[in-house]
Amino acid sequence: MSPQISIIVPLYNEEKGFRTLTKRLNDIIEKSDISIEVVLIDDGSTDNTPILMKMIALENKKYQCLFLSRNFGHQTALTAGFINSRGTESVFVID
Repeated sequence: MSPQISIIVPLYNEEKGFRTLTKRLNDIIEKSDISIEVVLIDDGSTDNTPILMKMIALENKKYQCLFLSRNFGHQTALTAGFINSRGTESVFVID
């Protein structure tokens, strides 16, 4: 069953704030009466962001991860997120 809402989050070297981000997203997902997916897009990070993304996706099936082969820039990361989002009612972007 497709989620009603997709939240797209482009990431580039976000290791330091990643746990805070996912804690806040998890709080939203858990409190919501509607189905939500989170689409994380790594835009060629050189820190541990991709590893943290893989870990959260393994822990929580509400997370979908995309990994760009290098830093293509914000707009390309967003486009990848929109293409791969499955939300049937709304798509939100966290910048």
